[in-house]
Amino acid sequence: MKIGPYFAKKSISLCREIVRKICLDKNRVIKYTFELKGGRGLKRYTGFVVAAIFLLVPLYAFCTDTGGEKAKSQVQAPKHVPKPGIKSLKPQEPKIPQEYKELQKAYDQYWGFIMKKDFKKAYDMESAKYKKSHPYAKGKYEDMLPKDMKMTAVMALEVEKINKKEVVVKGNYYFALGALKSVRPFSDKWTKEGSKWVHIPSEGQFRK
Repeated sequence: MKIGPYFAKKSISLCREIVRKICLDKNRVIKYTFELKGGRGLKRYTGFVVAAIFLLVPLYAFCTDTGGEKAKSQVQAPKHVPKPGIKSLKPQEPKIPQEYKELQKAYDQYWGFIMKKDFKKAYDMESAKYKKSHPYAKGKYEDMLPKDMKMTAVMALEVEKINKKEVVVKGNYYFALGALKSVRPFSDKWTKEGSKWVHIPSEGQFRK
């Protein structure tokens, strides 16, 4: 049977009161027991006090443990810090054919402008078709990444040809989100206009 904390505390108080009264009135008890039963009275008195102490100690220990557990339960657990479901990728070696080296330079330059928040220069590298229907809007570039996410680096890994002019550059972008630092894959569209490579924006590119 389990003893509740309330009962344990009451028992401790009762034992303390008994021992106190015995100690205060010990001369009368000892005198009485000596007169009636000889020297055995002192032994009985001592035995009674020892028995009371033995009862008091375990009850005190139980109450202390119970109080400690209660105090622990009242301590608030640290708030759960949400962790985005992002898995780091193993380091990969770029496999960019020689024919796309100029594309790789344009790619690095474009994302360099984005990371430096030089959005007007990044806009100048967009395709003519895109700029014709989308005037420059700084807000669109600012909202490119999720809130509080900061891009720290990009790396082109391979180029997938779509047609004679258009390609998809597959790579990784490195980012910081609070204390978290990680890397994620992404795909980027590019096309050739004359002799230079230009970027084709994709809506929600980094919010998938």
